[in-house]
Amino acid sequence: MNSFYIMCNGKSASSFDFNELKGKNWIGMNLAYRYWSKVNIYPTHYICLDESVLRSNLEDIKRLVIDKRCKHFLFPNVMKNLWYNSKDYENIQYFEMYKNTPENPFRYLVDWCTGSAAILWAYCYLDRANESVDLHLIGADCNYIEFLPECKETITGSLIITKTPEKNPNYFFDDYQRCGDIYNIPNTTNIHLKSWNDIRNIFILYSVLTKTDIKVMNYSDSGKLDHLFACTKEKWEVIDKD
Repeated sequence: MNSFYIMCNGKSASSFDFNELKGKNWIGMNLAYRYWSKVNIYPTHYICLDESVLRSNLEDIKRLVIDKRCKHFLFPNVMKNLWYNSKDYENIQYFEMYKNTPENPFRYLVDWCTGSAAILWAYCYLDRANESVDLHLIGADCNYIEFLPECKETITGSLIITKTPEKNPNYFFDDYQRCGDIYNIPNTTNIHLKSWNDIRNIFILYSVLTKTDIKVMNYSDSGKLDHLFACTKEKWEVIDKD
């Protein structure tokens, strides 16, 4: 099985049936664990690179590790300072480890968000000796409303949710963000879109270097990434039963 599913958190994934991912390698990210606990379906891989989200929700994220909800975890190095005992878990990896490894594709990632890092992590995890790699990208909408009515800016420049949104236009379930959550401004144009452009360029480079057909199936209908990864006409109901 040389395919991976990257579950981003955009609104286009609202109707997605997580049962489709049972038995598959898939990455989930950030605060989506609040939904997984409702359906009792967890990813094989979990990633959180947003330091504000990590600090604001540290105890919940620690529980994912301690309770063995996922097989593998990827965090920034700051996790070592936030949670001293994280060093005791061999299934925790660190973003900077990838960035500083020679010949690793992460070295070419100039801009990054959690979603773009996730698809690159998936690529690194798969057996690249095969002739093809299939990466299924779900919910990567990149059409954030930067400032919700239920948030305000903090003195550090991050945002805080002052009231749990009844309808959250940015995410596939409405209480993805809850009162008290602290997070970074999405900065769609200068970070997210640039980072996905980097991913496209990295995959072009590595498809040549490794003689591998790297296929990205983009299931979002937002249109924001279509110039990089064409939106597949297939719906997730016909996701490969690999």
